[in-house]
Amino acid sequence: ANTAMRCAINTAVQRGLPTVAECGGFLYLGQTLEDDAGTAHPMAGVLPGSGHNAGRLVRFGYAVMTAKAGSMLFHAGEALPVHEFHHWDSTANGTAFTARKNEKMQWECGFANENFYAGFPHRKCSFTDPHRHSAPPTGFFAARATPLAVESQWWNSWMGKLSPARKSICLLYTSDAADDK
Repeated sequence: ANTAMRCAINTAVQRGLPTVAECGGFLYLGQTLEDDAGTAHPMAGVLPGSGHNAGRLVRFGYAVMTAKAGSMLFHAGEALPVHEFHHWDSTANGTAFTARKNEKMQWECGFANENFYAGFPHRKCSFTDPHRHSAPPTGFFAARATPLAVESQWWNSWMGKLSPARKSICLLYTSDAADDK
């Protein structure tokens, strides 16, 4: 179901709408998402890969994600603290970043270009992060289903990299309740 919205999102992203899709938003942009019965349901079809329940925690915990190339939101070589906490996985997780948990555990992840970021990792930053801006962008509002303490510096960092001509952005992501405390 929801064919019209999936098609509209696909068209908008393909036309260059700045898009940020984390975790569940990343799965939504894939080709299909499999339910508990094993039935594949169509998603937005922007990204390759199909989502499925892994039946266990996948790539659980904190890591540092480093961009391999410059993109809408990241400079080449920029490192950002992230975390993953999910039971879902994709057949195509992307290769635009390297996430590193420790000396023995690292993986490729994410898709990125001049208008786009999508991946499982949730970004992790705070108001005290000296690499982030402090003032929220004028007229920008982000809604979330769960309470959100403060993220304007993170948004400013990402939104500040967009052209002033950009008036819209597509945000597709899920929230970890533990993150919002």
